[in-house]
Amino acid sequence: MRARFTSSLAAILAAMLAPIWAQAQTVAPAAPAEAGSAPTIMRSFSDDPVTVSVPEAAEPAVAVENVPSTLEAAPEEAASVEHMDVIVEGQLTSVRSRQIGDAPRLYDLTDIAKPLKSTVELHESLLGYRRFQDGALMSINMEDGKVRSNKVVLGKLPGFEPRDVADTWIEMNAVAVMTGTHVSEDDQGRTVLTLDKQLKPQFGLELWVSGAPVDTFDNEPRTIGPVLLVPLEAVTEALGHQLTREGDIIRVRRTQDQAELQLELSTGIVSVNGVVRGVTPDMDFAERDTLILPFTAVETLTGTDIKLRPGSNRVTVSLDDRLSADVAPGGKVSDEARATPFTPEALSFQLGDRGPVSAQFTSRWGAYNMLSRVETSGGLADVTQAPAWISTDINSLDGWSATVGDYSAGYRELAGVGQSRIRGGSWRTQRDNGTILAVAAGVPLTGSEQVSEDVSVPTFGGFVGGARLIADDGDMDYGVSASISEDGNNGVVVAGGQKTYLFPENETGLQSVYVAGDVAAFSGDVSGADVRARGAVNYAVSDQLGLSASASYDGAQFNSGAARANFSGVFDQSVGARTNVTGNAYWRADEPWGVLRNPAVSARVSVDTEGGDTDSTDVSFGAAFNTQIGDNGPSISVNLAQTQSDKAGIETTSSNLRIRALQNSNYGTLTATYATGEQTGEARSEQLVVSAYAKPLRKDFDHGAYVAITPTATAMWNGESTDLNIGATVFAESGNAFGDKFGLKGRFSALSQTAADEPATRFIGNVDASYRVTRNLSLSAGYSDDFEGNSDLSVALRGVVTFNEPRRHTLPDDGRGILTGRVFLDKNRDGIRQDDEIGVSGVRVMLRGTRLALNSARDGFFTVQNVQQGLYTVTIDRRTLPLGYMVSEAAEPRVTVGDGRRSDVDVPLILSGQVRGAVFVDDNANGATDAGEQRLEGQWVKLIPMRGGETRRAQSASFGQFSFENVNPGEYQLEVTVSGVPIVQSVTVSDDNPFVRQPVAV
Repeated sequence: MRARFTSSLAAILAAMLAPIWAQAQTVAPAAPAEAGSAPTIMRSFSDDPVTVSVPEAAEPAVAVENVPSTLEAAPEEAASVEHMDVIVEGQLTSVRSRQIGDAPRLYDLTDIAKPLKSTVELHESLLGYRRFQDGALMSINMEDGKVRSNKVVLGKLPGFEPRDVADTWIEMNAVAVMTGTHVSEDDQGRTVLTLDKQLKPQFGLELWVSGAPVDTFDNEPRTIGPVLLVPLEAVTEALGHQLTREGDIIRVRRTQDQAELQLELSTGIVSVNGVVRGVTPDMDFAERDTLILPFTAVETLTGTDIKLRPGSNRVTVSLDDRLSADVAPGGKVSDEARATPFTPEALSFQLGDRGPVSAQFTSRWGAYNMLSRVETSGGLADVTQAPAWISTDINSLDGWSATVGDYSAGYRELAGVGQSRIRGGSWRTQRDNGTILAVAAGVPLTGSEQVSEDVSVPTFGGFVGGARLIADDGDMDYGVSASISEDGNNGVVVAGGQKTYLFPENETGLQSVYVAGDVAAFSGDVSGADVRARGAVNYAVSDQLGLSASASYDGAQFNSGAARANFSGVFDQSVGARTNVTGNAYWRADEPWGVLRNPAVSARVSVDTEGGDTDSTDVSFGAAFNTQIGDNGPSISVNLAQTQSDKAGIETTSSNLRIRALQNSNYGTLTATYATGEQTGEARSEQLVVSAYAKPLRKDFDHGAYVAITPTATAMWNGESTDLNIGATVFAESGNAFGDKFGLKGRFSALSQTAADEPATRFIGNVDASYRVTRNLSLSAGYSDDFEGNSDLSVALRGVVTFNEPRRHTLPDDGRGILTGRVFLDKNRDGIRQDDEIGVSGVRVMLRGTRLALNSARDGFFTVQNVQQGLYTVTIDRRTLPLGYMVSEAAEPRVTVGDGRRSDVDVPLILSGQVRGAVFVDDNANGATDAGEQRLEGQWVKLIPMRGGETRRAQSASFGQFSFENVNPGEYQLEVTVSGVPIVQSVTVSDDNPFVRQPVAV
């Protein structure tokens, strides 16, 4: 999840690369890309222009081996190596370069990677660059010049000269793409590489939860290296979750599904309803004292999706699909669809003794597509209790959608009264001008009731209702909402809206303006009208200096809680109106200050006043400084805050200083945090925490199995005593050692606390097993033990039953038709789909000669809308095929599309094998590659078909590795000639065993 910042990072990456690609084009322009049917995030520079969609969460594209930073590939022709001065992010760097004849000049990427704190990796034909700033793994395939970011193909380098084996020498335009830099020249004619501003540390980030800004005061979101940190407390409060802390343990009870999640800050171990479920990454970057945590941890605890909006300083937090239950408005269909009988489509389920027990059923009936969900708070033993969630979503083919049952108001229908989760009904539609109208009403969530030791169910009471009109770009909405308390004594009606103005075209000057306002009428304990308002502005003085300001006013009745009458019905008459004015400034240097790299300063002042029986005024000042010492030294942050309060004539002053250092190395991460604070009438407090997190020590075995150990140590001094915590966690995974269907994962942690008063050692063990019964059915089991008498065994069955292809087509325009079909695995290679031949999802289907393209969905189904009538050839983008699949040219079907008609076509795929291995010196003659045995690089390997056909050749690369892709089923010989002696191995590729790993022993 790192970079989805690896969700947002994929989108940011694409937005950032667009200008870099444009700059690279000045070297050798490529053909312009064409718009496709999917949202265009950036252009593709492949030979055949297609739309590239960047997924929100991407995994590394290839497995790569680390290579020494001094790695230098020998030039194919004699060429002198020159050392050129290049300014890399303000640092003068000597970079090796070479040029052969009139060919473009090449630069050694290794020299440029070092000042950017990134690493270069090689694997066969792939040159990899692991970018420190955002954690992205960039790669170039030297065989075809295609550039990837994680699994996403970004395009093809213009004018790239193919090579058989990867090396570190590339042109400057490729350097810019890989490193995320912009290329320019200084007044001395030297090349200057400047990181794109979106890869630099970001300050002044705003937190938006469920479509509205949230005050974070001094705990705003921030970035450290490739990790986005988010304040947990601000998110839980905005969502209405319950947050408690007991020492090192954080507990969050989510409002939407009443699940209780627990996070151990020292280890990152996450438990769900008391059962250990995993370890959240990047906890070594967390600021534990203020609960500013990696966004992945906040997502897990709160059930949200968190993104850093590209091109802005806005961090958006929204409930994930499971908790929001939104169905997007649909379009119109022909009258033929209205006669559709009730048709089940698919049933997915999860059954377990620990819960939740859940089921999701999709179906269609007439002009309606339906999705029904039910979920319990506990396991099978608790299915008789009230459900935690039960709903039916309806998507009408006339262009509207609705929900009956549990609903999370994702369109801010109930924002005025501060509610989100109801049990009732909602309706929404998208109008011709693109705006969305949403209406919701029902009984709001009031809390939960404990029905057993481990299970609680949600409770509801009162009434809320509201309607909202949302602009198609999401930057404006307005509406009205109402609430009645459970006892019926208090009520409120609120009308208002919000608007954001963005100015992305401005490099400097005004960047954004936000305004919001509400007016309300209250009845009950206190009657009358009241208002609240908020405004904010962001202004960039230059690339280095930015300013922002905000102001808000909450009338007495809004501030006292009457607007949330549906919760308690209590109006606190002692609380008056609240006003807040805040100003921020942040500045970042454009070059180093001596040994200080990327120095940045921010300052904040805030004045907060509140009326009522105890008038109060708080004036807060804050300042922060961030930098890195040297190229490889620690990152340092200093935060200073002071607040002067006057409450009913009693003045108090509090001040806090926080200094944090973080050092990354090849061995792990070391952090040290010192915090001290003073407050009027109280003794000064001090705390020093030093933590060391070692990088995993990993041992790999055959079939993808591995064992890894991660040691940790934390020392904490509170001004009087020192506590030391030392521990280690061992991870193990079986890979395919027990076959493709069975997997085993285990984790064992030992944590030793050496406190002066109560030293103790704690052990935690967890084992997870999974077995794939069929393609759509899996059985899993988990066992955890704390070795103190508390253990837990849980078993769950998960599966999907598909009944019919889901309906996706809409009413075509005049002169156009609809093309539906299925991409499937043609086991017997006859070109005809049999009942036992499965569909293949995620394959990009295109109509030759058009811009129409889309990916096949679950079970291989696809629907292409609004196809102009005519004869078409259906093709497949081979880059999207799963590993080992291929389609022959002769298998591309042709289909006729008629006016107002639906045509159906099947697209067959066949399995294509892979043969890979390594050439090595087999010292112990056991036929397996063992540690310490020499790997032979540069050896030519032949793949010879035994029944006729073309012999293929590949050269062994790093660590003696070789690979042959797209190998048809059949019998082959692998041949390597060493010192004039041929060495032969026999291999067989079949549909049942398409991927063959065969080492060649010398």
